[in-house]
Amino acid sequence: MPEIIKAHTLYVEILSSFPSYFTKNDCELKIKEIILFIDLHDDDEVVIESNDIRYSYWAELVAARIRCKHFLYALEAFFPYKHTNNQYLRFKLNRKELAGTRESSLYNLLGTDIVNKENNLYFVIVSSNMPADIPPPIKVQWSDYDFKICYLGRETKPFFKNASQEILEFAKKHKDKKVLYLCLGCIGESPICMNLKYASNNLTNVSAVFTGRLFPLPKTYFDHIDLLIGSSGCAGVGARMGVKTIKYLDDGKTPLGVLGYDIKDRRSEQKIYPGNLTQLLEDVYFSHYLEKHHFTNLYIDYSKPTWKESPGFETIISPTEPVYYDTTTIRQVGIKGLLYKFLKVRSMQQRLKQAGQNY
Repeated sequence: MPEIIKAHTLYVEILSSFPSYFTKNDCELKIKEIILFIDLHDDDEVVIESNDIRYSYWAELVAARIRCKHFLYALEAFFPYKHTNNQYLRFKLNRKELAGTRESSLYNLLGTDIVNKENNLYFVIVSSNMPADIPPPIKVQWSDYDFKICYLGRETKPFFKNASQEILEFAKKHKDKKVLYLCLGCIGESPICMNLKYASNNLTNVSAVFTGRLFPLPKTYFDHIDLLIGSSGCAGVGARMGVKTIKYLDDGKTPLGVLGYDIKDRRSEQKIYPGNLTQLLEDVYFSHYLEKHHFTNLYIDYSKPTWKESPGFETIISPTEPVYYDTTTIRQVGIKGLLYKFLKVRSMQQRLKQAGQNY
C-alpha cells in the first residue's frame, strides 16, 4: 500500500502465541529483538498499535519496556470465541486504549454490562484498496457466461461457505444458464475452496475461479461482473466501483441486502432482505428486485478521512499515564490450549533455544 511503502517489517513467529507459553528468557529474547528493530532514539515519540487481541499481548509487553502508549485497535469484524483475558480487555477499555471497527464491536467482545456509550470507541476503517488498471492473474472469457457473480474476500470468512453453497443451488435451478463464480482473494488450494471446486465440477453450467490473494485488485474484474458479495470493507470496494453489491456480516447466515438499494446506510448491520442468498439472486435476476428500490450512492464522500471524526479519535494521540497489564499471566484454558502448547509451541521453543545460544 502506498501509505506504508516506506515501512520496515519484522516477522516474529511467536507473536501469535500467548506469552505465558514461553519462559521468561524466551519472552525477553523476543522483546529485545523487537526493540532493537525499532531503532529507538531518545527524542522519539512512540505509539504502538496492535490490531489483533493475541498480538496485543506482546505489544503490551514491548510498550511496558519502552514506556510508550499501546493502543489496541481490534480489526476483527466479530468475535466468535470467548476470551479468558477479560480483565486485560477491561483494563484497556478503562484506559481508552481499546477500540473496534464499528459501533457493535466492543459490545460483541465484552458485552453490554461492561461497554456503554461513554467507553465504546470505534473507528471507521478508511482503505485505499481501490482496484487498479493491472493485468488480471486469471483471464476470463466473459461472453461465455449469463450470470457473473463475484465473492470478494478471504475464504476464511465464516459466511463464505454458506454463500457459496447457495450460489450453487441457484445454478442448479437454471441449468440452461452459464454461471461464473469468481472468488476474488480466495486461495484455491485451501480445503474449503477445494470442496467448492469439487461441488462446482459436478455442475456443467458453473465455473468457479479462485484468484488467490491480490493487491491491488484488477479493475477489469469489476468492469464485467454483475453482482459482488462481500462484508465490511470488501462490500465497500464493490459499491464504490459501481457494482451491485450484496452485503453480509462476516458471521452472517444470510445476506443483509443490497447496498444503495434496500440498504440505505453503509454501516448498517440490520437485515433488510428477508430471504437467503438463493432467493435474493432469483429476485435480482428474474423479479426486478433492484428496480423496485431507488438507488442511493452511499460512497460519494468515502475518500474523506472519517476516522478522525469517529468517537474518541483524540484518545489515540493523547498522552496517558504509563501503566501496563502483565500479559504473561494470560493463559488459554481447555484442551485447545493444551494441544496448541504441546504441538506448535514446543517446536518454536526449540528454535528459540537455538536462537538464544547464538544471540
